Amino acid sequence: MLNSKNDRFESRNEKLLNKKISSRELSDPLELALAFLTAKKFLCLVKDPSGSYRKVWSFGSLGEKMVDNLVRSWQNSTSKKLSNIKYIDEITDKSGTEYLIEMLDIEENKIPFGFSRITELKEKLFESEKFIFHCKTSKKLILEYATVPSTSKDMLMTWLDFIVEYFEKLGLRSDDFEIEFQKLEDHPEAEHFFFERYSIKNIFHFGLEEIATVSDKIDFEFENYEKRFPNDKKQKCFVHDEYRGTYGFPHVVDVEIDVNKFILAVLLNNFHQERVRTSTLTTIPLSPQLAPVKCAIFPLSIIDKKTKICTEKLYEAYSKVFDTVLEEKGTLEMRMIQYNETGIPYYVTVDPDLIDDGLYRLYDNKFGTKSELTQDEIAEYIVSKRDE
Repeated sequence: MLNSKNDRFESRNEKLLNKKISSRELSDPLELALAFLTAKKFLCLVKDPSGSYRKVWSFGSLGEKMVDNLVRSWQNSTSKKLSNIKYIDEITDKSGTEYLIEMLDIEENKIPFGFSRITELKEKLFESEKFIFHCKTSKKLILEYATVPSTSKDMLMTWLDFIVEYFEKLGLRSDDFEIEFQKLEDHPEAEHFFFERYSIKNIFHFGLEEIATVSDKIDFEFENYEKRFPNDKKQKCFVHDEYRGTYGFPHVVDVEIDVNKFILAVLLNNFHQERVRTSTLTTIPLSPQLAPVKCAIFPLSIIDKKTKICTEKLYEAYSKVFDTVLEEKGTLEMRMIQYNETGIPYYVTVDPDLIDDGLYRLYDNKFGTKSELTQDEIAEYIVSKRDE
């Protein structure tokens, strides 16, 4: 009799569990992702600026850190990796043409060359039928590259390849976006002039949205700036095109990346849920460049004094260099599952058996590898990947 009751009880529990899991699986994937990202502080709900009661999203504390990390990565990937690209720190309304004119005025700047920077607009609302996003500021990553006219088409393709590789490095796979070739005559509504361009559109849950453009602006902005040229600077802006045998203004390739849409694309595209037995595991694999927290430290003993001292020393040292968290509670597996939910790329375990040798175990989540290294070697590795 008792066994019969237990069987019915277990059967009822199993049915209830399966019902919960199946209803979760039938839920809107976008709603699941937004709810999870909000709980983990990547996103947050804000008041609708129009005054209505619609759900409006913005970045939470971790999302804002990702925005800052993207800006840092843009500087590292352009000016610090490419010798003929200068990074401009100031955020102004100054046009790219004005910067190029100033750079052409300096004899050391020889074509081809360019600059990267950040532009910023206030109060930007991004809206679709299923999703509304509002942010107090909307940043764009900008790169403008001056080259001789005969090579501008080749440079357009070169910079497109650069951006695709850059996106892949930051965790936005090429399967997740589409690239469309465009000409100005087919897009008269475009905000800025371009001769030819490539529009990169992410495949969101709610449809295609443009997140970046790579454009050949030819010499349009130089030609339209001509009336404002000081006489002594106009000639300095002329370049010699050996292939065409002409002197004239350079052509400009322009790259623009919408920061808010890019971060949203990375978060929503990388959100992944998987059912393991009776549990649903959630992961958001983030790149070392974008991850808001770079490293989690897990001591394997909370009793051993040496382990405790080494753990505190490690946490103090790493926190000065990159964002680090310390977690002592739970099994190693449970701690890893917990921090996989926030996209931490590296785990470091403090093992009592390795302390005397001055070694710690580094887990690289991107490659699924683990290595036994010293404190300094681990720090150098994480910094190199962050700044890659």
